[in-house]
Amino acid sequence: MTALYDGREADQAAVQARRVWMILGALTALYAAAVALCFVFRRPLGDGAAKTLVMGTTVLWGSLCLFLWGLRLSPVWAYSRYMDEVARGLTREAQGVVRSFAEDGTYKEGVFFYALVICVENKDNREEERVYYVDRCKPRPPLAPVGDGALVGLELALSLRGGRVRGLAFGGGVRQ
Repeated sequence: MTALYDGREADQAAVQARRVWMILGALTALYAAAVALCFVFRRPLGDGAAKTLVMGTTVLWGSLCLFLWGLRLSPVWAYSRYMDEVARGLTREAQGVVRSFAEDGTYKEGVFFYALVICVENKDNREEERVYYVDRCKPRPPLAPVGDGALVGLELALSLRGGRVRGLAFGGGVRQ
């Protein structure tokens, strides 16, 4: 079974999140200092100018916080939660035949994935298709095309945690 994660990913996501939180903390400290200075120099500046400066710094601080939250912290935080789930979640095994493996990504719960559809046999010996998600931040699994460029028929064993692929192994043959 080829493991997709080795434990360093969670640490890297935590370091990135800490870095963005430090930037937000520094921006908040600068904002608080600017507002305090506006209140200290309210008399020489005049009440109207002090109010305008406080409103301007508030709008600037709020815009920067929203920008950093939406573009930097939110994706890192989502990936960090995903890594925690992969590291600590309930592990199970699935084995089946590949029906499709998406070329483009799927955005789910703040993380980009490749959708992998495999056909498995259930308890009643009936086949059913299940969708599992492979992390798009990792190198694409070496699923070589079979036949007419389709992946259909490749036997695959998966190690899963919460519907996300943690590891995979290729079976012995090709089934139709």
